[in-house]
Amino acid sequence: MASLRSECTVLEQRFVDYYMVRPEATWALKKAGSKNKYPAHAANEMLHRPRVQKYLESRLRKLDNKLIMDANEAMELLTRIARGEEQETIVIGTGDGVYRDKKEADNKTRIVAAKEILKRYPKANPMYEAQVRRARAEAKKAERDAANDGNDKQVVVNVKLPEDN
Repeated sequence: MASLRSECTVLEQRFVDYYMVRPEATWALKKAGSKNKYPAHAANEMLHRPRVQKYLESRLRKLDNKLIMDANEAMELLTRIARGEEQETIVIGTGDGVYRDKKEADNKTRIVAAKEILKRYPKANPMYEAQVRRARAEAKKAERDAANDGNDKQVVVNVKLPEDN
């Protein structure tokens, strides 16, 4: 199977490159070097070609993979901050100009990072576990009370689980 790049013409490839910089089809087509008398129509037509769409999607996927932080990277960053391993730049204005220095995260920032980590692992939070146990106990008690009434009615128990903060 030929690569998507080889399926597209040079004009189509350049169009996609410019379209990724500025998502305006007419501008991208002109910058790609088209001499078409009706660039708006030609750009719209090019944008709807299946091979151009596939090529654009593949380029955007590659860009996403490089630029967007995934969940593991986010957790690693939060962990480094919580442990005090990550340093931040502070800028101090002086009479002689600007002074930049590095410092480790303060306690408040480290606590916020630790809380963010715990949000992603609610079972590791003892307070959350206690609230869940309480909610389950209340539900069981309501079911027992309903059964002891001697009624054969269906009982609906609404239990509000604690929200993550």
